[in-house]
Amino acid sequence: MISSRSIAHTTSLLEEYCIAPTRCATDRSIRMARFPWFYLSRGGLSHTNPTHRYIIFRQGDQMSSVLVEQGAVESLRLRLNRPEQRNALTLADVDALIAAMAERPHSPVVIESATAGMFCAGASLSVSDPERARLSDRLYELYEAMLTRPGLTIALVDGPAVGGGAQLSAAADLRIATERARWRWVGPGHGLVVGAWIATAHFGRARGLNLTLTARWLAAQEAEAAGYVPPLVTDTDAACTELLEALRAMDAHALSDVKRATVASGLITELQRERTRNRLCWDGHAPSQHRRS
Repeated sequence: MISSRSIAHTTSLLEEYCIAPTRCATDRSIRMARFPWFYLSRGGLSHTNPTHRYIIFRQGDQMSSVLVEQGAVESLRLRLNRPEQRNALTLADVDALIAAMAERPHSPVVIESATAGMFCAGASLSVSDPERARLSDRLYELYEAMLTRPGLTIALVDGPAVGGGAQLSAAADLRIATERARWRWVGPGHGLVVGAWIATAHFGRARGLNLTLTARWLAAQEAEAAGYVPPLVTDTDAACTELLEALRAMDAHALSDVKRATVASGLITELQRERTRNRLCWDGHAPSQHRRS
């Protein structure tokens, strides 16, 4: 719980931003040293949980760009909001996503881009190599949290999902996509194993290996034909609301049990193995061509 004194201190720092929460959520010039995170509602700063809010998460010098809002049909919407980097993720973003889902473990969570025509470019390339290595490792914690939480997670994909962004989509329980969606698991070219833990579960060994070894693009039409996404839509919001309404009519415990049954222990084991391998073998350097020394 944030103290009244801390709130007053932070309010003085953010007074000019309370009029425009979106700017506040993305402006990296703000620095907070006294506490790691707080909520900024549309009406101003709050330590409670307003219905519509922006989560501000600090990790070192980074501010989270994730927008957290109450969505339709009692869902929680997590909107990636760094369009200038095609929603590339920082440590603060990943921490914010994990924290928001932990706060509402039984609620449906919708992950999407706040800007049309994109989804997520994976780990940010604007951070140092050591920090990128930590970020990659933390992303696997996010994927595991998505798989093991009782509530369902839905990814709305309206553009490219690359690397960690492709894994973010893959770790979701359900996906809704438009014709602009496409996926690319970029791994060996950066010295990483990316998505091998789950690609074969979604696509079978042949296609899963083809995608993760070659890092080729998976187009929306191929993803639909493979059953990775349902029939493509033009309006992800409308399709998501329709899906959430259908899920609400079902038994929540039964939905959780179905999810648990499909997340076999072997899948988590493979996720953890890939995470450990990358932690031990990768220093965070991401050149276009990677050779072993």
